[in-house]
Amino acid sequence: MKTTELELAIPAGYTDISASMKQAIPDVSVGLSGPRDAVIVAQRSSGRGGALDDAGCAERGKYMAEGGPQIPGKPVKLRATAVVSWSGGKGCELAYLTPDGVPTRLFELYPPSTPPTSDTPVEIWTVTCQHEDGDQTALATCRATVGTFVLSAP
Repeated sequence: MKTTELELAIPAGYTDISASMKQAIPDVSVGLSGPRDAVIVAQRSSGRGGALDDAGCAERGKYMAEGGPQIPGKPVKLRATAVVSWSGGKGCELAYLTPDGVPTRLFELYPPSTPPTSDTPVEIWTVTCQHEDGDQTALATCRATVGTFVLSAP
C-alpha cells in the first residue's frame, strides 16, 4: 500500500479499512483489519524525546502508561519495552494492556529528520497492533508490517 506519506505491505488476509478508520480517528493514515487483529498507522506528536536505547524506550513506555488514555480504576499496564529498527532508523516497541485489557503493541518510529534528542515533542509515526494474548502469528505479522514501513520522499 502506498500513500503520499508512506508505503507498507498489506499482509495476506488483511483488508484496508483506512477510509472508515479516518472517519472515526482523523489522524489515522492506514487502517488494516486482519483475521485476528488490527493494525493502525498514524502520525502523532511524541510527548517525549531522549535517547533511543533501552532506558529511553522504558521511559517512553512509563510516560505512555501514565499519560495515555485512562479509565478510573483501570490503568494502562505496561508489559515490556524494546528498541526496534525500521527502514528509517530506530524506534521503540511498547507492549501494554489498554484500560479495557486489550493486548496492544505500539511502535514509535522516529524519522531520521526528527531524532528524539530532547524532551521537546517531535513528530513521529506510530504503528499500533491489537491482537489476542499469546497470538504469535498476529505478533509476527505486526512486526513484519513494521519492517516494511517506508516514508515517502518529501
